[in-house]
Amino acid sequence: MIKICQQEGKVLTGLKEMKNKPDHTCPVQQACALAQEARRASCGKDTMCRDGLAQLHLLCESVSFGSAVPGDLELLKECCEVIVLAGGCEMAVSCAEAILESLQLYAEEWAEHAGGRKRCRALDCDAFCHVYIDPVLCTGCGTCIAKAPEGAVEGGEGLISVIRLEEGLKGEAFLSLCAKGAIKKYSGNVIPPHPADPVPVGSFGAGRRRRRG
Repeated sequence: MIKICQQEGKVLTGLKEMKNKPDHTCPVQQACALAQEARRASCGKDTMCRDGLAQLHLLCESVSFGSAVPGDLELLKECCEVIVLAGGCEMAVSCAEAILESLQLYAEEWAEHAGGRKRCRALDCDAFCHVYIDPVLCTGCGTCIAKAPEGAVEGGEGLISVIRLEEGLKGEAFLSLCAKGAIKKYSGNVIPPHPADPVPVGSFGAGRRRRRG
């Protein structure tokens, strides 16, 4: 194949991290970031570099945002293969090869994002994450209520706080408010045990404890 674009694969800073994925890192988010980086660095001379990278980025984002439809993962794979086969841009090929490897190595996580489970194990994709107050750790101090938008968190002094509206609460600024670490994220269809309404601190689940012996 004729190399049209002069951009080299080594310009992509995200390649190293893609090939050595840290624990608790979302492969879909990695792919989105890499595709976006490559797209911005593209000189636009090669069709696969210009339009192919744009398509890769859009497909990765659709998976990350929870808007993927059946067949999108296969389409993403095919798009990567076409870019690699065309070979007109070293940078685009490096990006496509890295995403292909991710699709293979972390197939289950990609499938969880794009399939019915709608889950992000790393808790990086807000579309698949929810926030709750851990009833075991909550001390009823009310800090989360004071810092959250009005009506978003319900509770009071000595009561376990309960989240009513998640809008604006998934960011690190809110998650790190609680000194006890009671504000947590979860992903998937299994909701962690917590009260439906504010109850006195220490009371939730007390009646379900079993005696030993």
